[in-house]
Amino acid sequence: MPEVCFDAKWIAEITERPEPKPRDYVPTFEELASLLGMEASETLWRYDIIALNTWARPEAILDLSVRLQVDFEHSLVDLNPPSRKQTKKRRPIIRLTENLRGWLEHWGEDRPLSYKTRSQDDRHKGEGVRQSVSHIKAQFNRRSLKWMLKQHGLTKTQIDDLFRLARDKSTKPLREAVAAAEKSGINRITRYTFRHFMATRVRGLSEVRVDREQRSLWLGHGKRDATSWYETHDPEFLRDCGRATSLILEKLDRLTSRPLVPMSIKQRKALAGLTVLDNTRTTIHDLASSASRC
Repeated sequence: MPEVCFDAKWIAEITERPEPKPRDYVPTFEELASLLGMEASETLWRYDIIALNTWARPEAILDLSVRLQVDFEHSLVDLNPPSRKQTKKRRPIIRLTENLRGWLEHWGEDRPLSYKTRSQDDRHKGEGVRQSVSHIKAQFNRRSLKWMLKQHGLTKTQIDDLFRLARDKSTKPLREAVAAAEKSGINRITRYTFRHFMATRVRGLSEVRVDREQRSLWLGHGKRDATSWYETHDPEFLRDCGRATSLILEKLDRLTSRPLVPMSIKQRKALAGLTVLDNTRTTIHDLASSASRC
């Protein structure tokens, strides 16, 4: 069989065509925070938190099983389920961030993105079924379109009317409104945007320096060998990348109305005399009283 080469640079040279460039843009902190602050379901909110903490591709996020993939003792997350064979889109082992640990402990569920609905047949059994991946994808896309239209100056009533018409099979007005928003320079935020945002923003933090090797390993781009397995149990493994990720979540948390930092972390920092990174008026005394009741 002939060898198949997927290297984009090599293909561009052979075909004498320009090398493809990433199409996704990187939003500002304010832009992403405004999207995250929009009305969303509990499941979509959890998706946002896991996506920002792991930088993972959408499929890896939806597959996450806490029991099978999260090692709380060594603070590791294996984004590749035990039964899945690695492909060219490698799912790496990454550091379990302080932020994600807090949320996983708060949720206390094996599959945080599995919520249940009942079909006609299941009602008789009293059992639920897992919602499809396409349903979560549709939720994300709807929110992204609503965010674009809001940025373009449409009111909530106008946006709701466009989606009502789309549900009634009249999609042309919605398509035209979205096209007008894009023409004005408003970019669409996709599920991959979170991955691009995190990989870019960790480079600009003044609090911690994340080198290229750590970013590459976290994204699943770095090549690993047998020796690399032992490195994952090093306490310093991807520590800077994990710390930078939590810092970015704290920065976003200050800009959005939805909580992106678990209260357990805010309480701990407040009791330690550190700044509570949110916009609430909770006092140190209130947090201390709350912690004593837990």
